[in-house]
Amino acid sequence: APPADLLWCLEAGSAPNSWLIGTGPEGRVVEVTFGPAKPAFTMRNVTKLEDPQVFVLKRLPDGSLLASGLTPERDVYTISASAPPGEITAVRLDVLADERLPQRGPGRQSINGNFHLSEFQLLAFDPGAKAGRAIALVNASADFNQDQWTIAHALDRDEKTAWGIHPREGESHHAVFELKEKLRVTHGTSLVFVLNQLH
Repeated sequence: APPADLLWCLEAGSAPNSWLIGTGPEGRVVEVTFGPAKPAFTMRNVTKLEDPQVFVLKRLPDGSLLASGLTPERDVYTISASAPPGEITAVRLDVLADERLPQRGPGRQSINGNFHLSEFQLLAFDPGAKAGRAIALVNASADFNQDQWTIAHALDRDEKTAWGIHPREGESHHAVFELKEKLRVTHGTSLVFVLNQLH
C-alpha cells in the first residue's frame, strides 16, 4: 500500500475507475484501479516525476492530512495506515476546519469551503499481500448532513450523490462507518481508505 506521508493525486488513468496517484517525496507514481460496483483495489508502478505540480496531501505533526494545490472537479484521495493488532468494528472520518483552507474548509470549494464525498471505501492489505480485500461498510452516520446530501450517500455506489455539510462550513465534522463484519487485524496489516469526490 502507498505511504501516507505525502500523497498527490494526478489525474484519471487510462482505464475506467483508474487514477494516477503519486506517493512519497521521491515522486513515485502508481496507477490505482477500483471498482465502484464490486470494490477491489490493485495498483501498478507507472513512472517517477522530478517536480510534480499537482494536488498534494501533506501529513501534519498532529497526524492529520492537509490538502493543497490543484482542485480538480473529480478527485480520489487514497490514504494508507498501519493498524495495530486486534479487532475493528467501525472507522471514523474527521474533516477538520483550518485557516489554510478556503473559508476555513473543511472542504476546498473556493466559494464556501464545502465538499462532496461521493463514496468512501475501506480495503485491508494483509502482510505481504499485493492486492487488498474490500471491507463492507454499513450504517454510516455523521454529526451533520446537508439537506439531501447525507452521509448514507457515501456508501450507495452512486457517483451522482454525495455527503455535504452546507451551510455548516467553517466547522469540523465527522462521520462513522460501521463494518458489516468485524475485521481481525494482525501485525503488519495495512488499511487503505479511498475517498471519492466525483463532482
